[in-house]
Amino acid sequence: PKKQGLYSLNETETKVMEEFINENLREKYIRPSVSPIASIFFVSKKEKGALRPLQDYRDLNSGTVKNRYPLPLVWKLLDKLQGDTIFSKLDLRNGYNNIRIKDGDPWKAAFRTEGLFEPMVMFFGLANS
Repeated sequence: PKKQGLYSLNETETKVMEEFINENLREKYIRPSVSPIASIFFVSKKEKGALRPLQDYRDLNSGTVKNRYPLPLVWKLLDKLQGDTIFSKLDLRNGYNNIRIKDGDPWKAAFRTEGLFEPMVMFFGLANS
């Protein structure tokens, strides 16, 4: 990513940012970084007014070779389930935080706030995640 300035955050957004950083450091989803590149951190409003912390990975994604493979047809997947009685489910809310970034690659997804951090797990917005 090219060098960009920080987004200006108001008091409420700053609190959301601090909570995001502290929680993710505690869970070991992020760590301090010395990456030479970084995407920008900002806060966006959800439909119902809650604030969502985000990283602007558009520049990084524009230089990423995208995975290209066909999605399976729904009817073929349903045919495979015929006769089965036990099904597992996936926690989509926190599912991405279970996918680790390949060793040696976290610096590429670094993001800047008042500090510099790199994710150890896939965050929404990264290409091929």
